[in-house]
Amino acid sequence: MPLAFNIQGGICGESTSKFDYKIFPVAFKSKCLIINAAPTIEQYVVNAWARAINLTKFISGIDNDYNGYYASNSIRYIALGI
Repeated sequence: MPLAFNIQGGICGESTSKFDYKIFPVAFKSKCLIINAAPTIEQYVVNAWARAINLTKFISGIDNDYNGYYASNSIRYIALGI
């Protein structure tokens, strides 16, 4: 039986801590294989990142932290899972 991939994405803010979870629009059935993030902030040179926690949650950050400074719409993300 072929794998059914789930591709989803959106815009979110930066997490304020490692427990400030963002929620995927649709829960993955088995596993989030990869999540990639890009900043929406144009006036600064910054890097965005995201890390899946489980099938429904992830955290996100700007540069090397997640202090919540960029709280709204600062990160575009796309996630691929099965």
